[in-house]
Amino acid sequence: MKYIVYLLFVATCSLYAGGPWANGKGHGYAQVGVSLNYYNRVFAPGGNITLNRAVQDNTYQLYGEYGVTDKLSLMGFVPFKSLRTADPPIGNPTNLLPSGSLNGLGNISFAGKYTLYDKNIHVAGQLLIESGVNSLKNDIGLRTGYASWAAVPSILAGASSNKFYGFVNAGYAFRSNGYSEEVRGDLEIGYKAAKTFWLALVFNNKFSMKNGTVSEGNVAQTALYVNNQMYSAWGIKLAKGIGEKFGINVSAYGAFAGDLVAAAPTFNGGVYYKW
Repeated sequence: MKYIVYLLFVATCSLYAGGPWANGKGHGYAQVGVSLNYYNRVFAPGGNITLNRAVQDNTYQLYGEYGVTDKLSLMGFVPFKSLRTADPPIGNPTNLLPSGSLNGLGNISFAGKYTLYDKNIHVAGQLLIESGVNSLKNDIGLRTGYASWAAVPSILAGASSNKFYGFVNAGYAFRSNGYSEEVRGDLEIGYKAAKTFWLALVFNNKFSMKNGTVSEGNVAQTALYVNNQMYSAWGIKLAKGIGEKFGINVSAYGAFAGDLVAAAPTFNGGVYYKW
C-alpha cells in the first residue's frame, strides 16, 4: 500500500473541525497535536522516485476555533516543524546534499467560517489564509513550509444525526510568489460507535493548476513544500471523549495517487478541549 503526507490541519483536528457546523457564540475548541512521518520515496510522474536521503518530518501544532457569533467562527493553526535528513545516503547517488536538520515555524494559518444555511442541510462559506512563514536551509534541501501566501475561499455542506454525520468541502487556492494555484476537495463521513467514541472515513484531494513559475533549488531533493504538489488520499480518524470537555483523537492517512509528495505513512494524534 502506498501512503502520503497530508496537510496537518485536516489530519489532527477533531472529527467535526473543518465541517460546516458553527461553534455557537462564545463556544470554542482547542487542540495540541503531533504528526509523524518518515519517507525515502516520493510520488512522481511515471512512477515513484527514491530520494538520495531519507527524510524525517515531524510537526507539532496548535489549533483553535472560537464562535464570535452564532454564525461566525474564527480558526487558527500554528505548526512547528522538526525536519532531518538521514545519514548514510541511499545507494550511490550523484549530486548528494549534506545531511542535517532544521526546526522552525511552518505556514501559520487562520480562517473565518460563516453559516449560510442551517436547516436539515448545513452550508457554510469559509476563507482560509495560509501565511508564507517558513524557514529554509537550501544547502541541505530542508524547508518548513511553502514560501508562498495563499487565500482559499471554499464552500462546505453537510448533514448529521445522532449516529452519523457527513460533509463535503470544495475550495480554490490562490497563491503568491510564483506558486501554482490549486483546487481542493474533501469528503468526510463519521459514525458514532459508542457514547463518546467516533469513527470517520476521510477523502482529501489537492490538484495543482500547474500555472506557477517558481524554481525549487535543492528542496527538490526532499520534496518538502515544492510547487505543483498533488494528491488523492484517504484516511481513518478516531476520537474519544473524556468527560464533557476533553478528548483525544488519532488518525492515519494513505494515498492512491499523488505527484511530488512523500510516499510513506503519516500518523497523527491530538488532545483537545472544548467549551
